[in-house]
Amino acid sequence: MAYASAPITSRIDILSTLRSRFDDAVEAWGKYRAYRTTLNALSELTDRELLDLDLSRASLREAAYKAAYDA
Repeated sequence: MAYASAPITSRIDILSTLRSRFDDAVEAWGKYRAYRTTLNALSELTDRELLDLDLSRASLREAAYKAAYDA
């Protein structure tokens, strides 16, 4: 009778890889939500308020991206 068994270390490696990818996905989702929240908030401002912030309607996506992703 033959037995097939995977070393415990490979199972731990797989679990740690899955956990790492899950953590990365959670972080990416958080950044995306920050981007969308910032973009929505900026979009609700008047043109005068945007001018006070030195922003134009055309630059709102870039400003929200920089705020969320630290780019």
